[in-house]
Amino acid sequence: MASNAVAAERCEVVRGRVVRGQPFDRPFGGGLVFRLTPDPQGWTIGVIQAGRPDEDFAGIATPPFRGVNPRYLEGWHFRNRTNTGPNEGDVNAPQHERAFTFVLTPGDYQRARTALDALLWGQRSDAEREQAYAVLEQTGRGRGTFRITDATLGHLVPDAQAWFETLTFDVELCRP
Repeated sequence: MASNAVAAERCEVVRGRVVRGQPFDRPFGGGLVFRLTPDPQGWTIGVIQAGRPDEDFAGIATPPFRGVNPRYLEGWHFRNRTNTGPNEGDVNAPQHERAFTFVLTPGDYQRARTALDALLWGQRSDAEREQAYAVLEQTGRGRGTFRITDATLGHLVPDAQAWFETLTFDVELCRP
């Protein structure tokens, strides 16, 4: 008899608050660290392995790999095109809840990076592209859901880009 059971996930919730320009790091299991890296308009969601800050396990696993990505927490996502009021759908950007995935080990990171490089850069045969897709699909992953629970925006100047002054959040992080 076939089993439809899904492997149990281990999930935990991290809560935090950051002020503009402030980084945030919190270990959450398996030697992994949830990270917010500041940038001029907000923060970037990342997952690293402790001691390996240059390998972003979420950056390599969360599409789209070009353009606006749910890992980017930018103040302008919440404002209209002219920055004169709230985004009421005229700016195509993620809002208060952001889903992301992350690889689990340095080996997974290297395999995913090689496969992603094959898909995004240079000319590849159909067979090479299919093999790269297969590697990405088979790479072990965890998942996260980032929720903005409160925020203060700054630089609310018409025709400029808003940024976050403060951000309060919770993030659920799940590993197989």
